[in-house]
Amino acid sequence: MQTITTLHMKRRTFLLGGGLLASLSLGATATNAAIQDAVSAVSDFRVIEQADYTVSLTPNPASAGVESIHTWEINNITSTEDVDRIVADYDFGTDGAGFGSLSNDEVTVEFEQNPNNNNLKNIRINNDDYSGTTATFDLDGGYDRTINDRAVITIGVDTAGIQNPSAGTYEPTLRFITDSGDEATFSAELKTTDTGEAFFAVDILSAPDVVSAGNSFSTDFEVSNTGDATDTQTVTWSVDTTEIGSDSFTLAPTDSRSDTFSYTTEETDAPSVDVVVASDDNTASQTVTIADAFSITLDPPKQNEKNSVHTWESGYVNYSGEVDTITVDYPGGNKGFSLDGLTDADITVVMERQLSDGIDKSEIDVNSGNYTGSSATFDLSGNYNTDLAGELSVTIGDSASGTGVENGGKDKHTATITLNGEDTVTDDVKFTI
Repeated sequence: MQTITTLHMKRRTFLLGGGLLASLSLGATATNAAIQDAVSAVSDFRVIEQADYTVSLTPNPASAGVESIHTWEINNITSTEDVDRIVADYDFGTDGAGFGSLSNDEVTVEFEQNPNNNNLKNIRINNDDYSGTTATFDLDGGYDRTINDRAVITIGVDTAGIQNPSAGTYEPTLRFITDSGDEATFSAELKTTDTGEAFFAVDILSAPDVVSAGNSFSTDFEVSNTGDATDTQTVTWSVDTTEIGSDSFTLAPTDSRSDTFSYTTEETDAPSVDVVVASDDNTASQTVTIADAFSITLDPPKQNEKNSVHTWESGYVNYSGEVDTITVDYPGGNKGFSLDGLTDADITVVMERQLSDGIDKSEIDVNSGNYTGSSATFDLSGNYNTDLAGELSVTIGDSASGTGVENGGKDKHTATITLNGEDTVTDDVKFTI
């Protein structure tokens, strides 16, 4: 299997649907330039920073002029509105791929809809016949057609596929259109080779979606020669932009070889790292979320400051179920930290939650409490569903009211935050005053 990744921008995402989340501009093509300039003026769509998505296209085989199975995968795509149809465009002007041999039985559309697992749901396609260089996949309205994290579209089967164009590099597109008519277009590079050339396709077989900071993880990958000649290439593997290994692969046509590499995460890797495997012909990548890594911001960060506003922030928190309490524990003693005089009115908790109608990020009330000493437990209101599904921030103090934590002395400090409830997560955070 070969994966050609042509769009991978760190920390941005395409979100379909109105209201709660956001989208690319109407009809925008997901290229690097479009992402950098995307500011939506249609409906109530917004471009959300601090997110990430990738688009990949895998032709198998990549040889020019033959029938091929094309697998598209879009990671970190979310649609709170049903997708009505998907339009595939392989019209390259003087050349083009052909859909003539295909019917809806040879096309598969799969959406991931549960963020707690990696399962893909097959979405039925209404009866249709395809011809020429474009095709529309009309999704059956009897299905839930929302997306939460991933979409995979496979065009072709072993007995019938899309006709590859002549040898060269092309840019086909997939256009997602929702029931309300909003749309966004994604492109990917398609590279076809002449008979007699090797093509080293790389594919990441397995890598975790989430890893807690400080833990190691393994990535399994495969290199396949889908071309027509024997060749030798060096394949590299990297985490973000740092190469951590490489090896030489000699493969005959149809041969493949698997390998594995490991990486140990650090707090500084949060909120995510990109695992990348690359041959001379092909690149595959996957984003791994670094969980449970909190940071503390002090405002002002002065020693012995009487009312310093402390903000604890995390990226993704790998937590299962509802959070009942949040405890912070600072160094105590004569030169330690103090929360004396603070009340629940000085505490602000904002969390990303999984609700029945989608992801919500709003403030959670804290039950009445008075805090003293160097540690405090904030009891979250039972009027809220606190099913944590991502990021979390806790702000202690209010600059407008002149309240906050009394800072400790000038030193390197370690403070601890603990989430308790249906699950327990603890993180030690180092900071300096």
